[in-house]
Order: sequence, then C-alpha cells, then structure tokens
Amino acid sequence: MANKSEKRNLVISIGTAGVQALEYSFPPGGGNRATDVSVPEVMNIIELNHDPLPTVEEKALLRSIRRDLIEIKKQISDARTESVTLILSSPWYFSQSRSVVVERDRPFIVDKPFINQLLDEEKRIFLNRATTQLSIPESDEPELLETSIMSVLLNGYETDSFLGKKVQHLRLSIYMSMTLRSLFNELRSIMEEHFSPKKVIVHSGPYVIFKTAVQILEIGSAGAVIVDIGGEITDIIVIRGGIIAENLSFGRGLHFILRRMSSAISVSPAEALSYLKAYADGHADESQEKKLGAVLSEAMTEWQGMFYQAIAGAARVSLLPNSFMLIGEGAQFNIFSSAIEKGGWEELLYRVSPIKIETLYPKFFRDHLRGGGKQFGGGPASTQLFFAMFSTEQEI
Repeated sequence: MANKSEKRNLVISIGTAGVQALEYSFPPGGGNRATDVSVPEVMNIIELNHDPLPTVEEKALLRSIRRDLIEIKKQISDARTESVTLILSSPWYFSQSRSVVVERDRPFIVDKPFINQLLDEEKRIFLNRATTQLSIPESDEPELLETSIMSVLLNGYETDSFLGKKVQHLRLSIYMSMTLRSLFNELRSIMEEHFSPKKVIVHSGPYVIFKTAVQILEIGSAGAVIVDIGGEITDIIVIRGGIIAENLSFGRGLHFILRRMSSAISVSPAEALSYLKAYADGHADESQEKKLGAVLSEAMTEWQGMFYQAIAGAARVSLLPNSFMLIGEGAQFNIFSSAIEKGGWEELLYRVSPIKIETLYPKFFRDHLRGGGKQFGGGPASTQLFFAMFSTEQEI
C-alpha cells in the first residue's frame, strides 16, 4: 500500500508505438529540485505497446491511446497523484527553433516587458505558420505547449543573467511547440476524469530530451544527434551549441520494417516482431534467415536513405555533431545503429573525433534516481520517461 505522505507523480509518453508511464515519488518534505532536497524514487514502469497496424491510421492510433491511458490508471498505485506530465511524440506535436536578433545603434535595456514583447511576436508568427503548414481544420486551432528560451547572447557573449543589462546586440534562441487544441483538451479531460491530479503538464518530446541531455548527459557545446525511432515515425533532434538547432522527422519507424517483413513471410505485422527478435538474437529458423536478411536489407536501405535526406538538410546550416544517441522502440534492434554507422555521411559531420553511436537505456539514469534495480532494466522505448523527470515543468 502506498505511503500517503509521499508525493506520487506520473509521466506518460504518447507515441505511435504505444504508451509508456513512469510513476515516481519524493520522500516526505522532499520534491524541491531547485535545492536538491530530495532525489525522486522510481516506483513503477508501465509499457503498453500497440500491435503494428497493416496500414497507418491516425484514428486507430488515437483509439489505442485512449484505451491505454485508462489502462495505466488501473496499474498504478492508489495514492493520490500530485501531477501528470504528458509527453507528446510525433505526429502529435509541431515544433520550431528560431533565433531572434535585435541590434541597435544605441544601447537598450533588456527588461521583462521587452523580452515578453519579443516572445509574443514570435508566438504569433509560429502559430500562424503552424496553422498554414498543418492545414488545421476550421473546427480546431493550435494550442501552444512551450516557448522556451534556450540561450541568450548579449553583445556576442552567452549569459544566463540578461535581465536589466544594457546592450546594443541581443540574440535569443527560442524553441516553440504546439499541438491541436482538440487533442490537448481531450488528453487533459482524460487525466482529470481518471487520475484527478493537482496539475497537468504537457510537453513535446524534443523539449524534455533537450533539457535532460544538457543537464544530465552533459552533452556540452559539441552537441549530439538524438534519434528517436518510434513505431511509425523517426524523430531527429540535433543539439548543437547548447540549443535545439534542428528538429526533423520522417515517416519510417519500426512498424515500417515489420510491415515489410509481414508481407515477405506472410505473417501479421505483430507476428513479424517475434521474427525480428529471433533474427536479431541469432535464433531465426535457418530456412527463413536468408529471406529475412534480404527483406531487412531492402527495408533498412530505404530507412537509411530517408535518414540521410533529413540530416543532410540539417547539415546545410552547420556540420553535425559526431555523437548519435538512439532511443525509442526501434532502438532495441541494432539494425538501426548499423544503418547509421554504415551511412557514408562523414562529409556531414564535424570531424574532431570518430563517429560515436550509443543506445540510451533507462540504466543511464541509475545514479540520479532512487528505486529498485528492475525499474531501470527496461528498453530504450521507455528512456524518454526518464528524460521527462529532469525537464523543467510547465503547468497548464
């Protein structure tokens, strides 16, 4: 039975491969992250994976998500939930990174009204662009999730303390994201009805990944390319110079591979997952190993080509970091890391060191959290949950 004096919190990650949840708590009197009064304890991990659909159907995915959210409530403790943090992966959000430059002949004061005016204008531009690009139905509208200042340069020098300073040149790097208001309201309604939390927090995946990558993984100025291989979509987050420089995606994920296998060996996409696991572990039936190898080679060549197109676009602005970090459901299979390693895109990289490819598992956060060892034994599909625990919270 849960200790009623503990604060129970929930992080839920919503993607196209499934819904994952992490329940955590702080000791009595704890929970002050700013002063590090306590370290959160992981209480429970729940992974609800969707069977791959024969074809991609957004409405079917949303129905599965609704069922999974209610199922999660059945599996968590009976303690009162203090907060629920929802993390949206593609295609449930739209985001953009922008740089805002203000340069004047005479010095000006950087104060709150000035910054707020800049941010309000950037929000307006971003939401108008999103409305146009996404063809949002007339019955719906965008809902802003984040407007985060990632870095500030005053007269060419980066600083964390910029309010009240007199400068002639200001550069803000901003990350913004949004979702559809209809989805936003529905998710919040489900949370309030079934979880009754004191607050609900909604973030986009890249935001929480960026925050934790900088704070916990200590990526530094060299940066990294985070590759989130979901069920239907692969997200690419390029962190460079301490900011989200690029956030890209393409419509090929693990389920694309499974559908190709399904067609080739006449099984369902869900059954194809078992075949892929057997093949990856070297336990595939000898009669099918050659056929599976040929199918996987063809499918991964297509994935690799789309991956190259995405990162080549990002490299037009500046060369890419040499560090690639993989998360998401597809990251459990080395076919994706091998495809990146054999990509032949060295000309796109800032080559101060050899390319480094790493799959991030929950165990990477073991030294930063309390909890039983089994809570850190999951696969890369649940890694985003741990990223979310360290991100700055935003109440809605």
